[in-house]
Amino acid sequence: MCGRWSQNASRRLKHPIAPWLISNGSLTQRLTAYSGGYFAVMPIREYFGRPSRDETGFLGVPVQQFAWIREVYLFGHPLRSDQPPEAQAWVMARSVIPLKTLRGKGRRLRYLGRRSLGSVLFAQKKISCQRQYRCMEEGVYSRRSHYRWHQQSVLVQETFLPAFVNTLIG
Repeated sequence: MCGRWSQNASRRLKHPIAPWLISNGSLTQRLTAYSGGYFAVMPIREYFGRPSRDETGFLGVPVQQFAWIREVYLFGHPLRSDQPPEAQAWVMARSVIPLKTLRGKGRRLRYLGRRSLGSVLFAQKKISCQRQYRCMEEGVYSRRSHYRWHQQSVLVQETFLPAFVNTLIG
């Protein structure tokens, strides 16, 4: 699983992160529940740019197409007494939103600020998702999801950081 994206590698993964990789629904809601109600988004970068060839292939859009790219940290708060009480960056998320998606209802996706993208995506009752998984390096896992939101494409890649994995391992 390390190095390459796969659609089913997590089924073979025997690691505490596996249920987080394959879970459906909102990661925002799941992290908030796991953190006892605490959740925060810290934007890193937001810009118009060209997605990678790999990302455009997964989205099914032309390689030369620009997109709105948003990178954020998702923070949680460990509940165990043997860990520091301060909030920790648990996930680094990268969203790729093609220009076509930014029209109409999608216009608001450029102005999320400290709001999670998941809070907007999962407000829609029926959302389709195609997902892939990858081990970035030993102990660092990622999943990426191609969502169809109001018939438009949105790519979200979530990398679970060591601070989060350590809360799972205990």
